[in-house]
Amino acid sequence: MSWRNDWQKPSSPIETGKGIKAHSKRGAFAENWWAQRWIGALEHVTDAGRLRRGQSYARKGQVLSIDEKAGVITARVQGSRPTPYKATIRLAPFTDAQWQAVIDGLAERAIFSAQLLAGEMPQGLDETFREAGASLYPRVPKELQTHCDCPDWANPCKHVAAVCYVMAEALDRDPWLLFDLRGKTKDEVLAALQGNLGEEVPAPAPKKRGRPK
Repeated sequence: MSWRNDWQKPSSPIETGKGIKAHSKRGAFAENWWAQRWIGALEHVTDAGRLRRGQSYARKGQVLSIDEKAGVITARVQGSRPTPYKATIRLAPFTDAQWQAVIDGLAERAIFSAQLLAGEMPQGLDETFREAGASLYPRVPKELQTHCDCPDWANPCKHVAAVCYVMAEALDRDPWLLFDLRGKTKDEVLAALQGNLGEEVPAPAPKKRGRPK
């Protein structure tokens, strides 16, 4: 068989029962609008073919693990080779000036702070970010910084796309993950709001951020 034909030969992932299987069996991956907008942004900056294969990987449970630390998502994805691939995802962090403009905008809208404390993403929040010259969601491909050690030349590849879809379900449960990816934790945002408002902003009981289920 020639190298060209072998290169074109389709491959199927090694199925595993140990992965994080997406709850979605068909249709949308996200329930809340902020997670749906993440999917919309992903579809805007990523190759459609890789996205379709990424959806299949996510639903089959090919993503073995996914963790977030210091604004970087790291994951292991089982592909067609015995050794799982390592994938990383990050968003370009905001500058200090951008974050200050965002905090100023949030401080002017008390209802936003109340909703965020309740674990919800208020409608119109991203418009506040855009007014500050930023956006929670990637608008151009270079803002979505990804890497995978698979041989696929595309970036993002189907393994990264699978992780992004699993992330959508994680965002449904914890919208603060978007803030982490842009460079500030929930505690840092609340502390900055407290400083702007000149009063105490009560923090909710901390939630353990474990493996998505």
